[in-house]
Amino acid sequence: MASGEASSAALLETLRVWLDCGCSAARAAERLYCHRNTVLNRVSRIAELTGPSSESGDTRLGWALALRALPLADLGEEQERTVGDRGAFPGA
Repeated sequence: MASGEASSAALLETLRVWLDCGCSAARAAERLYCHRNTVLNRVSRIAELTGPSSESGDTRLGWALALRALPLADLGEEQERTVGDRGAFPGA
């Protein structure tokens, strides 16, 4: 797995866990076994890539729907991990 692919996979996994934890960086960090600031930095990076702020409820809903749609897009397991590099998020 290339460095960019690993980074995309980490961003996607962080986003999934962060949303599943009710957007709590502290709880997400516990589940991801990393520091809370790491979670916050990754969420900020996702917001940079997609354009909208992570504070917006509409943005969070859009991210949640995009994550749920990935398996429906008929992407393989390996492709799903790297889809962030190819524009899975609006504005990427």
